[in-house]
Amino acid sequence: MTRVIDFHTHAFPDPVAARAIPALEGAGQVTACLDGRIDSLLGSMDEAGIGKSVLCSIATRPEQFASILSWSEAIRSERIIPFPSVHPDATEALEQISSIREAGFLGIKMHPSKISCWTKSGCGRSMKDHGRWSDFGDAHRL
Repeated sequence: MTRVIDFHTHAFPDPVAARAIPALEGAGQVTACLDGRIDSLLGSMDEAGIGKSVLCSIATRPEQFASILSWSEAIRSERIIPFPSVHPDATEALEQISSIREAGFLGIKMHPSKISCWTKSGCGRSMKDHGRWSDFGDAHRL
């Protein structure tokens, strides 16, 4: 298998993908290359000669953490490297980051354009510039 790693991919549980992809296409006014399912991502990786993909989840609401973490554990493999996501408005955000670390994940996905508390001060600035990174405890150690 090739050593090429696609470092930014997205997929969803199959039932979610069926709803998410059309919604994202409409909101972004783009056409998705795939249908949002893991099987399709793996097939595309095979066609392109990609050995591994980092799969980035997006927590758009605090209550999504448990399902994202559970799904990330289920899909983790030699070829799929999930980065679970934490919503910064979650009252347990620090504990959730610790859970991700304890579960052995190699990273975490932060998505400022989808999370309004990171964009109220403007777009294109890092969380550190917003003074937010310190709110996330040991996340930098993942």
